[in-house]
Amino acid sequence: MKLPGIALTILTTATLAPSVDLHAAPQAGTITGTVNVRERENGDDSLLIGVDAGDEATTFDYLHLTLPEKIEWKLSRFNDNWTLKQDGKRLEFTGPATGRLSFRLDARPADDVLKDLTNKKCRLRAGRGSRTMLDLEYVIQPRDRVSIADRLDGALNLPPLATEGEPFFGTVSVSHSRANGTWTLYVRDDAPKPIDIKRFEEIERPATSVYGEIGSLTGLLKPFHGTVHPNLRFTFTDRWGETLIDAPGDWRLVPKPDETCVTGMTGGSSMVFAGKHACASGCFGDLSLTTKFLLNGTDPLEVRAATPRSVALAIPPSVAPGQYFVTFASPGGSKAAGRLGLQVLGLQGTIDQNQLWRGQSTMMRLDIKGSDAQLPLEVLNRTPSVIDVEGGVRQTIVTPGGPLNGVARSVRGIRKGDFAIDYTLALPPCGLPQ
Repeated sequence: MKLPGIALTILTTATLAPSVDLHAAPQAGTITGTVNVRERENGDDSLLIGVDAGDEATTFDYLHLTLPEKIEWKLSRFNDNWTLKQDGKRLEFTGPATGRLSFRLDARPADDVLKDLTNKKCRLRAGRGSRTMLDLEYVIQPRDRVSIADRLDGALNLPPLATEGEPFFGTVSVSHSRANGTWTLYVRDDAPKPIDIKRFEEIERPATSVYGEIGSLTGLLKPFHGTVHPNLRFTFTDRWGETLIDAPGDWRLVPKPDETCVTGMTGGSSMVFAGKHACASGCFGDLSLTTKFLLNGTDPLEVRAATPRSVALAIPPSVAPGQYFVTFASPGGSKAAGRLGLQVLGLQGTIDQNQLWRGQSTMMRLDIKGSDAQLPLEVLNRTPSVIDVEGGVRQTIVTPGGPLNGVARSVRGIRKGDFAIDYTLALPPCGLPQ
């Protein structure tokens, strides 16, 4: 069974489909719900409930959940002014009408919620007044244990190169599971004590800084702005109040050049996978709505992150493997100096999903399309609780080169569920030396 080779992540579901955002908003007029269990960082277990309406006109003021077992709960994360009444296995939540609910209920330390509830059925009902708008049976699924990651691993799109004191803008990757929660950025002092914390909701609007209304260039991606600092860190807290990321920016800090900045491109990535980001470096000044980066002189490339001296350009997943070039038009539309040659690669993955779901081992093969050179491929297993990949969660594999330029790894299924394997070229950013 083939996996999509040009998608940002390699993903399988019950039926194989192109890579999708598992955490995307529901369609208009619908309500979606999830019921999960998860082990917290302190070893205790939690029950996680999420309900979302697909449009602003759809709201509900009650939620009833019937569990397969009676467990005593402590309501630890909930919507404002909502209350919980428990009657044995039945949990009744009521409150002001809303289109989004997030409840975390923590069990007593002695209770083994994962054992008692995983893969068992529950009943979830939600509505408003006398109208029932959601009434479905769910199988309770486990989520990965809470742990705080110290790497961003693609959750944010940041500029590849950054210089202390310069402004930057970045975006949240909506195709990543970390798009459904709250981001903050802060500078840690010697204490270490967080200072200058800015809630993501407060900085996602188009800024009035050097980047003007650059947010409109990034479509559905949410822009945020800041100033580069060597100790700048980013945190992510999910909708149930658990911090899952506390990490530095994954850019490379570079000194400010001594020479006068002349508008134009001076360097960048030599090759990139379709569906990933290419870097262009140079002098781009005040990026504005009239700034354009073009592929082969005709197709606009979306700017996902930038400083005045480097930008991350989204290469569409539909771009076929081959040789291309990137040009830059400065504010006002005039062409600027520089032309970046870019080799676009594809990747095709194959795996036997049925073998995995039976808990057996099978071979995963990743084949590079568009180059017969030996290339360092960084492979990241984003779902280690679902599958185990030979070589570890994160590994760099050098391809053999030649006409069959691919690598293989043994993969074992741990439990049924969506799994994702991400990949990128392990090369220095923007064509810099190692």
